[in-house]
Amino acid sequence: MIEMLLLELFLVFFRIGLVSFGGGYAMIPVIEMEISERGWLSAQEFYNLIAVSEVTPGSVSINTATFVGYRVSGFTGGLVATLGLVLPSLIIVLIASVLFFRYRDAHLIRSAFSWVKPVVSGLIFVAGAFVAKTCLLNAGAFIAAHYSSLFNYRGIVLFAASDYSIRRFKVPVLPLIGLSCFAGSIVFYHG
Repeated sequence: MIEMLLLELFLVFFRIGLVSFGGGYAMIPVIEMEISERGWLSAQEFYNLIAVSEVTPGSVSINTATFVGYRVSGFTGGLVATLGLVLPSLIIVLIASVLFFRYRDAHLIRSAFSWVKPVVSGLIFVAGAFVAKTCLLNAGAFIAAHYSSLFNYRGIVLFAASDYSIRRFKVPVLPLIGLSCFAGSIVFYHG
């Protein structure tokens, strides 16, 4: 039974890695759909997982695959899900690099890349909207229980202050991320 679950994890993330373009944020909606169809995580668990994936070093999609796999089937599940997500890209890049350098001046290749760019932009926009919805808007019963209004004003103020600090005073991003994590944990546990 465990082998079937590991095979399903591998195939799900292999398929996601095979058909998703645009990097980690473009994969988030696809990963969410696949996970919710199988009931591997609740919506709130997935939102929390995305938050952890964003602050963990590395690609958000690889971190998400690792965390989902670990949550579903332990260490081996995390390894299998990560391998499933990465393997298609590795194979495609190896084949594409050989073909690209051989046929890079062909009209068909240039046309294909001109069609991929808008699709990737749309996927990244959808992922951005997903992240904005979970961070700034009421995304479920948990936030509704802790905030009386639709908007998470603390998150909006923290975002605006961080953006202003980076642009006006050239504050390094890494300390702001650490301070935001600290402030979020205080608000989460005491808010």
